[in-house]
Amino acid sequence: SGCGKSTTLRMIAGFVTPTTGRILFGDRDITDTPPNKRGTGMVFQNYALFPHYDVAQNVAYGLVTRKVPKAERAERVAAALAAVGLEGYADRRIDQLSGGQQQRVALARALVISPSVLLLDEPLSNLDAKLREETRVQIRRAQRDAGITSVYVTHDQAEAMAVSDRIAVLEAGKLHQVGTPREVYHRPATAFVATFIGGSNVLDAEVVEVSGDRAVVELAGSGAKLPAGGADRAKPGERVAVSV
Repeated sequence: SGCGKSTTLRMIAGFVTPTTGRILFGDRDITDTPPNKRGTGMVFQNYALFPHYDVAQNVAYGLVTRKVPKAERAERVAAALAAVGLEGYADRRIDQLSGGQQQRVALARALVISPSVLLLDEPLSNLDAKLREETRVQIRRAQRDAGITSVYVTHDQAEAMAVSDRIAVLEAGKLHQVGTPREVYHRPATAFVATFIGGSNVLDAEVVEVSGDRAVVELAGSGAKLPAGGADRAKPGERVAVSV
């Protein structure tokens, strides 16, 4: 918490101006582009649905502001609701929906405008564990089917491992590692990543031998010697942290 996840997301959306660096969508520099010109879709933690609109009106909101013709609007709303598993819910009031259904309406509203980037800010944190898992699968399926680049903010490691193609691990404003879930889990770049992802034991040791991609380390205090990976990052005599 407080490491800069939501701030990063808000910079991508255009709500916060970065103090340094640039933001690119592909080759397009959008750092100084207003939020309404970036083509992003945003799914908020608190859903941010209009209670006086029904489901279809909520989903259609972005299309109305873009002056999309009524017939096309209806088609796209129906397709977006189908993508999140809410066919037949178009006329429901928001207060008639469960938390998970409301979150899926928020997702459909973001998807219906065909955004260049989909931004999700801890979208499942208000749901109970079972509903969180079900909705997570639904979001992942809808995102894959739509083929939209998505940036998904979460402080839940299991959730990150389940939905990601690549994970960025942030702590106190510092980016520790970016990689696939497998890379981050099996080859943590720092001791923080090793303890944060997967609940590893981290032990002090000294490298005594390096051969190819393998190393032998001696654990501090016990004198026990163990084979270890990561030899490309270690030299004999170097003090290291070993993640088990």
